Amino acid sequence: MKKRVFFLLTMIIICAIFFAFGNKILAIGQTLGSSIEIENIEIKQGEKTSITLKIDSDEQINAFQAKINYDTNIWEELDENSFEIKDGWESLKYNESNKEFNVINKQDEINKEIIKINLKAKNNANIGKTEVTIDEIIASDGKVELKNEKLSKEISIKINESLIETPTEPTEPDNPTEPDNPAEPNNPTKPDKPSNPENTIGNTIDEITENIIGNTVENATDNTSGNKTEENLPKTFPKTGKNKTILIIIITLVILAMILYYKNKKYSKIMMMIIICGILISQNMVFAESEIFVGDINKSSVIDDEDIEIMQEYLIKTKDVISLEQADMNNDSKLSLIDLSLLIKQQKECPYDKYNVTGISAWTSIPMVSDSLLQKEGVTTGGEGCQWPIGMAISKDGKLLLYGTDVGGVYRSEDGGQNWEQSNAGLQSRGVGAFAIDPKNSSYILAVGINSSAFDTNGLYISEDSGKTWKATKNMLIKGHRDIREAIAYDESSYNQEKNRCMVAYWSTAYETEQNGLKENEKGLYKTIDGGYTWNLVNNDLSDGTIKVNPYTGDVYVSKNDGIYYSTNKGESFEKIVNENVSGFDLVSTGNQNINVYYNNNEGIYISTNGKTFEKIQSDSYPTNAPMNIKVSPVNQNKMLIVDKEGSYKNYPYYSTDGGKTWKGSAFSNELSFMPYNNRASIPMWSTTDENKVWIFAQGDYMSSSTDSGKTFKWDSNGITGILSGGNVHYNVYNPDIIYFGSQDYDGCVTTNGGKTWKYVSMSGLSWGGYCYGGYAVDENTYFVGVSTACRDPRKLKITFDGGKTVIDTGLCFTSQNIRSGMESSYQSPTNPKVLFACDLRSEDGGHTWAKMNGCINVYTHNQKGQKELYGIDESGKNVVVSYDDGRTWQKVNNTEIKPKAQYGSIYILDLSYDWKNEVVYAACDGGYLYRISTKDGSIECVLNKDVEEYRRAPVNLKGGYSISKVAVDPIDPNIIYCGGAGNTFLNDCALYRSVDGGKSFQVITSNTTNSIVKHGKQGGFETNSLEVNPKTGELLFAGGCFGISKLSPPYKLNNK
Repeated sequence: MKKRVFFLLTMIIICAIFFAFGNKILAIGQTLGSSIEIENIEIKQGEKTSITLKIDSDEQINAFQAKINYDTNIWEELDENSFEIKDGWESLKYNESNKEFNVINKQDEINKEIIKINLKAKNNANIGKTEVTIDEIIASDGKVELKNEKLSKEISIKINESLIETPTEPTEPDNPTEPDNPAEPNNPTKPDKPSNPENTIGNTIDEITENIIGNTVENATDNTSGNKTEENLPKTFPKTGKNKTILIIIITLVILAMILYYKNKKYSKIMMMIIICGILISQNMVFAESEIFVGDINKSSVIDDEDIEIMQEYLIKTKDVISLEQADMNNDSKLSLIDLSLLIKQQKECPYDKYNVTGISAWTSIPMVSDSLLQKEGVTTGGEGCQWPIGMAISKDGKLLLYGTDVGGVYRSEDGGQNWEQSNAGLQSRGVGAFAIDPKNSSYILAVGINSSAFDTNGLYISEDSGKTWKATKNMLIKGHRDIREAIAYDESSYNQEKNRCMVAYWSTAYETEQNGLKENEKGLYKTIDGGYTWNLVNNDLSDGTIKVNPYTGDVYVSKNDGIYYSTNKGESFEKIVNENVSGFDLVSTGNQNINVYYNNNEGIYISTNGKTFEKIQSDSYPTNAPMNIKVSPVNQNKMLIVDKEGSYKNYPYYSTDGGKTWKGSAFSNELSFMPYNNRASIPMWSTTDENKVWIFAQGDYMSSSTDSGKTFKWDSNGITGILSGGNVHYNVYNPDIIYFGSQDYDGCVTTNGGKTWKYVSMSGLSWGGYCYGGYAVDENTYFVGVSTACRDPRKLKITFDGGKTVIDTGLCFTSQNIRSGMESSYQSPTNPKVLFACDLRSEDGGHTWAKMNGCINVYTHNQKGQKELYGIDESGKNVVVSYDDGRTWQKVNNTEIKPKAQYGSIYILDLSYDWKNEVVYAACDGGYLYRISTKDGSIECVLNKDVEEYRRAPVNLKGGYSISKVAVDPIDPNIIYCGGAGNTFLNDCALYRSVDGGKSFQVITSNTTNSIVKHGKQGGFETNSLEVNPKTGELLFAGGCFGISKLSPPYKLNNK
């Protein structure tokens, strides 16, 4: 019985191996019918004739190659000008050396007449019959290589008397010259010998024997033939190189294993393990070698005409291919006409690097910065900030800095804080409140994930690559979006040399200081002993604390509002060493394995040099309102900073340079900030290498720093870009360099140079910012937007005609259906620049007067070709509507309501984009659905729906669904489609998708650690809130919810378009 089971398993393995590695299957019986027709089968010397080559095949032939053979003594040499390509066929390539040529066809219909070859007889052509042959005939439809026997035609060459010069009567010379032929000195010069010895120049035309093959040029049946062909089917796995050898070896080993089983079971098991290892190794080779964009022969990151031409020239031996792998379309380790055919099909179906293997698509952030700011010292790129900063950290060498926001993710700097960039791949929470960088190895970082409410993706995270990517290690229902604490810390004394990292760390949850979802038995102090991968509660009472650990002994300090708790046994037990209010706490190393411990409250600052007992530092200038968050420079302990809270949004830093004896208020400078001043609570952070450098948040929703020990602070946020868009952001219809950006929280701004520089425009009139939705720039000086008092309040239309100097309140509000943050859209007629649309309001005079529009509440897009009609949605939000008269009247496009499933009922449309090429409107809908609606017949087709297998064409997000509230079609090539949406309660790892094949499949372009195709360069694509493609450059303008503005380069190079 065991032998039978073993034999069955062995046969299964053999079948699997053949399935995996077999790369050729013979398809017998397919032939190519082809023929040639001669224009004239009898011509005179110096005259022309032509051969027309035809095929007779039902296959979708798109590549044809052959070789022409002719007598060069009779015919003039052919070149590419000698060939006339028939309709549908193109790109003739001809090798004059070996006489091979090929042509291609990109049309759906195949013209069976392929090519006409023009032949011209030489003036001195030999008289008689000559044969012209079309040989080595091959055609392909991408599946098979069809071959044909050679085709021949005989042509008779007649003498052309008009080309014969009449000889004159010779005269006898005085001195005869030597004969031309020294071998026959007594013979006169002879004419060239003809190919037919029976025909000489002295024969008359009537004496020439005429051989005519066929009576008509239409009847070429006798010259039509075909051969059996081999079909090269694509292999199951990607390229494995010379896999025939591997296949033979594996089959041999399997047979040997079967034999050994009967002889020696021990050896047979060893042999089977060798076979399995061989399969695994070979498959590893497969995946190791598959990271290429096959078809991109010229490595331009797109399959273009040059790639096809290179392949054509290679096949006729006029050009080499640099990389076989790059050109081998059918993975058979050789190049043939099948590869050319597949290449043509691939260019037609999807010429783009679908998986971004070449890295052609990359993210670029667009900071809000003015031209004048870029001229100032300290501003390299600019950065508006705009999200509430919560926590920050610095590495021991001072190079790596981290910056965490409440709902706008993480920023990271590798150059000591000079430049920042988003770093959220792998993060599932919307923000981070506290960090701990391993003091022995800054590759390892711990982070506390937070959000505006207690969601199950909040909790603890770890990074193993200095904050580039993150992994969740413990999800906890904490909130944290205003939790300003140093809540997590490594124990430097737990350094493990073998693992090159610290193994112990502590974290104190929030509980009493915020409303969250933790249970009573979940709050408190947690500890990890494996570097942050697993955590255990060690003390249920020590929540809401600031954590500090003695780097030499591992003693743990937890500071709470009611005092300081101290442990000498790695957190197993604590004693209370300070029994009074504590509003700030710090610990610094003073060298020689000594530390200083500090705390502060309303009464003053206290210091301990032995780690347990404290004494007050006497000062007459210590601030007395609500001083908190003391921080001491680790480089020079005489330099300190505290923050004095004088009221709501009134947090002012004070600095000391003499160990806390005297204090002075810091000064704020707003000269480098693009956005308004908004004071925030903050824990200062000193440089670990420079005693004069310190960072703080108190100045606004961005990073500020001081280079004079806290005396003055100014903006220091190059690359921190977190502005939240209010509704859809549109390019100006007539000039895409002009963009108005309305913002929730920070009013709005405008650019006239495509986002290189911006101008802040206060449409709300508030000093701190404002709530602005659905804005649009009519021209360089005219912008309008809906201004609100809160995110869910009515949007009142305001407009400026002078670049923001004066703002006019129209007194009109958008319809209540538009009080839905993110769906608001304003637009402009593409045929009349004076016709404007502010959601459901319409103006015919450039914005001076407005009226309610009937039948449409939001205009989203227009047809870039044809009639340039406008598309929007109606009051119900369930129908797409179209206008051909600049919005005066609207009519429904879809003939039925959009429904994901009949039992679900209708859904709400959130965004539209138009595909002029296929005449369809894409609609992004509630619940994560994408539909397209035909503008010809109103039919509706589902594109994305996670609940139906047929429409599950994109990877689902970490919650197992789709979030699709935005859609944008590339007007340069409408087969490129972007769509996505925000997670809101979590950081959506699939917030943005792209299709380059007309919606057949979608790839993730949000930076993540799993399936994003954008793997290099800056991160981006977080929490989609607005999408628009530049009609001139193809770049995607992306606005993320609390993640700023950025651009994604298209999957093609602009010079290819």
